[in-house]
Amino acid sequence: MMKQAWLVRPNPHGINRVEEFLSKGILAIGWSGIGSLDCRSRENIKRILAGKPYEYSGYELGQATGSVDRFANSVQIGDLVVSPDGENIYFGVVTSSYIFNPAYDSMEVGYSHQRKVEWKNKVLRANLSDELRASFRYDGTIVELTKLYSEIEALCKA
Repeated sequence: MMKQAWLVRPNPHGINRVEEFLSKGILAIGWSGIGSLDCRSRENIKRILAGKPYEYSGYELGQATGSVDRFANSVQIGDLVVSPDGENIYFGVVTSSYIFNPAYDSMEVGYSHQRKVEWKNKVLRANLSDELRASFRYDGTIVELTKLYSEIEALCKA
């Protein structure tokens, strides 16, 4: 399978967790209280997010389902990740399959859906191509950036 690249924001539940993610060698998303996503299909995830505690519907349900499904089911070991934090942009390689960590499954902590990442590099936003910088305008949790794979791969090794 072709390796992919992903933008993943380090802000589960609206809390910046970049320092924790760097020190723990992980990347994670929010959506606490829905249990493990192991072996969950996109349709199953959608049903879960439409129920308690989130009760999403319409556009919000579609956006959340897409983010959660991509993180749990589309990201693969060996994929590249980009995580923006203000002017600092962090680059890494995914080193694990999806992990559900129940110790972080609370609304206060809020990042039980995790993947291990080997963080490779930090680059200032100003030093990125216009196209890569423009991809950060998408405000969702996770977006595929495979079309920029070569640039991201070079920045991982820089």
